[in-house]
Amino acid sequence: MKVVSRPGDGHAFQCEFSGCVLRHPTSRRCCGKCNLEEGIKVVKGCQCVFGNWNPRNPRTHLAQCLFRRIASRLKNGARDLRLFLAFGTRLDQMGIDCFFENQRQIVTVDLTVSPDKVDTGAHVIITRDHFLRDKHYGVADEIARKLSIN
Repeated sequence: MKVVSRPGDGHAFQCEFSGCVLRHPTSRRCCGKCNLEEGIKVVKGCQCVFGNWNPRNPRTHLAQCLFRRIASRLKNGARDLRLFLAFGTRLDQMGIDCFFENQRQIVTVDLTVSPDKVDTGAHVIITRDHFLRDKHYGVADEIARKLSIN
């Protein structure tokens, strides 16, 4: 798998994952003091801030790889699966860069270039190395398992 971001450049990795979505100035309205549940609700309403990002159809190769693998492991496939971006929002401040949702189940994700990162607010950490070493399939399977729990 081709990953073009430079080692040590977390923002470049996030850009590659999201299609160079920048922290749009209007995303400030998504920020503020809130808990995880409130933050998720606000982020779901702010996807228009991220340009033409479609939570049902991620536009980048990296996001599509994860999305498709997760969908292939779910009973309902991609029908109810969504991938929401949280860059520059309160969730981002909590260590959550994006999250997957399937039938009201949520799995939060921290995207990082640091292979040693362990303490985040996210359920799952995805590193740049996961894609470089084709380990992202295992992470996608883990996310699918978590999304399947009722």
